[in-house]
Amino acid sequence: MHYTIDEIGEDYVVVNGERIEVDPPFESVPDKQDYETWLNEVMADAVKTIGSRAKVSAL
Repeated sequence: MHYTIDEIGEDYVVVNGERIEVDPPFESVPDKQDYETWLNEVMADAVKTIGSRAKVSAL
């Protein structure tokens, strides 16, 4: 999944149209493109890590 940053405020980020509260607030508002790139890289790494683990049986 690709994440698109729609808006960044001091205490929130809008990602793919969904507002997410940031607590604690940003010390300085990050650049939208840099933050979007960072988020997509982090999520891609997380998916790789989770995908490399053994399957977990559903309860």
